[in-house]
Amino acid sequence: MKAIAILAPAALLMAAAPAFAVDFDSGRVTGMNQQTGQIALDNGHQYTVENPSQLIGVRPGEQVNVTFEGKKAIGFSEDPSQFDSSSGVPAQ
Repeated sequence: MKAIAILAPAALLMAAAPAFAVDFDSGRVTGMNQQTGQIALDNGHQYTVENPSQLIGVRPGEQVNVTFEGKKAIGFSEDPSQFDSSSGVPAQ
């Protein structure tokens, strides 16, 4: 009986694990549509950002990081390594 009490929660946790699977991608922005939230990267991958307002201020050529599930971006940010740390200007 104790074995069932221990194994049941572990089995439930393992069954739910695929629901939390997310992946990460990065690349330079080659195109985007701020109204629909769609973004294309130089590696050929395309995503739809949940909140299109995340694309405000993003320009083609900028390096970005994307957290995604399927083709839906669930997290999106500019890659801070592309900027000169002293001025905030993109490094050349």
